Amino acid sequence: MERQFLAHRWLILGLLACPLLATASNTSPVRVLRSAVADCSNSTTESAEKTRVEPCLRLDIAWVHNVPRGAKPFVDVVHTGASMIEEVSDRFRSHAPDVFDAIAIYLGRRIQRGGKRRALAQAALERLFLAGLILCHRLEENVSLTLAIERRVAKLGFSFFRETGKKLVVTSGSRSAEAQAKAMHTKQRLGVKLTRLYKGKSAREIERAFDEVRKKGGSRDQIIAAGARVIREQMARGEYISKHLMHDAVDIRSRNLSRKHKSLFRKLARQHGFRVLLETRPPHFHLSIAAPEA
Repeated sequence: MERQFLAHRWLILGLLACPLLATASNTSPVRVLRSAVADCSNSTTESAEKTRVEPCLRLDIAWVHNVPRGAKPFVDVVHTGASMIEEVSDRFRSHAPDVFDAIAIYLGRRIQRGGKRRALAQAALERLFLAGLILCHRLEENVSLTLAIERRVAKLGFSFFRETGKKLVVTSGSRSAEAQAKAMHTKQRLGVKLTRLYKGKSAREIERAFDEVRKKGGSRDQIIAAGARVIREQMARGEYISKHLMHDAVDIRSRNLSRKHKSLFRKLARQHGFRVLLETRPPHFHLSIAAPEA
């Protein structure tokens, strides 16, 4: 799995014109209408003894773009067996990314529903992921991750999506001194005492810088700038208040997850080599690297 992921993910994702596994919208040209269990065996022999049955999903894909009101859309059929990626790429060519996108969205919904087709949906999703055709997480605006962190988050996102049909939302990654000061100022405004969340004298120094400017009637931007100056001074002497400054941490939104899904997320995150901390203001999982990748 590791070799296939590393070999294909960055090349193929860089070539695709549209973001895959995006939220379904009315502008999408294709939509999966329904599925049924089918036999995707490749053998042409008529001997039942020599044919290995390979169950898969038969997907009915409708082309809904520019369809006149009242008219029926054209429907294509795609099977999710071993030849799915080659078949879609050959048949749909420039529209293949739209088809893969629609398939991934549908598979996520099928996984959430459970039932007998769930395992077949998971197998199809794994084919798309190993080929580097989908990501099961998305970054909020202005969030950046190092290649090493994003690779690990991508694997975690796939593991979580495979079990729940839910994408992970990354709310923070690598931070500058200014971004770290802004995050800490937000926490302080939400009632978090910084010296409890962040250990050591570094937190006290930043908190003191915030308070000094605030007492002088400084603006929010001035308060954050004062904190950022202290953080840069700390970094210059090798002190890092957060692993976000060392590009070794990432925050994942938690408010959209049930208690069951939060428990599963913790388990999977640890399996992928992260330390996990659930923070409540604002609600998110703070992940930092605990072990090197296997």
